[in-house]
Amino acid sequence: IGRMKTRAATLAERLARQDAVIAELTGFKARALSRIAAQHDEITRLRREVQQAARVRRLPSATS
Repeated sequence: IGRMKTRAATLAERLARQDAVIAELTGFKARALSRIAAQHDEITRLRREVQQAARVRRLPSATS
């Protein structure tokens, strides 16, 4: 019975550590996805700006 109690306590500690790691990794994943989404939005915005700038034509100067 003593061995079983010791084994159960060891397993409970191991499970608690694993739960902590899972929680930490879940938070990391959420932060990473948030950053990726923000970067995607920034890339999309910059692409739009480039496309709009490509549509702009320079007028000939008055001296030419």
